Amino acid sequence: MTNIGSSIDGKNKYTTIDVNGIKVSILSYSSTFNGNDAKLSASQKNKYISQINETQIMSDIKIVKSKGADAIIVIMHWGTEYQREPSTTQTLLSKKILTWGADIILGSHPHVIQKSEITKVNGKDKFVIYSMGNFISGYRRSDKAKRPNKVYTEDGVIVQLQIEKDPKEGVIIRKVNYIPTWVDKNYINNRPVFKIIPILSADVTGSYITNYNRNYIQQSYKNTMGIMAKLN
Repeated sequence: MTNIGSSIDGKNKYTTIDVNGIKVSILSYSSTFNGNDAKLSASQKNKYISQINETQIMSDIKIVKSKGADAIIVIMHWGTEYQREPSTTQTLLSKKILTWGADIILGSHPHVIQKSEITKVNGKDKFVIYSMGNFISGYRRSDKAKRPNKVYTEDGVIVQLQIEKDPKEGVIIRKVNYIPTWVDKNYINNRPVFKIIPILSADVTGSYITNYNRNYIQQSYKNTMGIMAKLN
């Protein structure tokens, strides 16, 4: 796994990889750091971690573009926990990031899935999903924690994006697919075991589908796909 968004020397907080001849730059920024940032001074924060800072994001996008990036993906750790709707801060900042030159925004942090959007910037399709929910998580609708929208905290989504490099138009998003996921939990030898179940359709079948989890899985699929945008 490639580390993105932090650095022990203050350099290379983002990465650029070659995917079938397309140079893809991946940048990452966070609004919170689970309180660990309190251990750092202001100068250390600026050096070692990538905080959400509009000036910095705009500068980084400009830099990777100048180095020949064909496509730019920005990963954002933002938003309000357990809220199914993106905040005004998220929607306004996403528009800026896409206008600055990013092609794709992948959001996380709210622990529930938030909608995706496909929007045109200068005539080109751009993609944003405000939150991909919980992929690996022990959050359960049945736990005793007092958190809102608990029924959605077992849901996640895998986003598949197919991009193409056109000699004249640059990078084009050709296809967007979604694989909703649901976190299952059972016990083996009195120890909890979590499984990430991909839900390819509302009528998904498999050895992991039981009378206990079938309704949850079908509900998860509908919850997720009901707010996912389709590419025209």
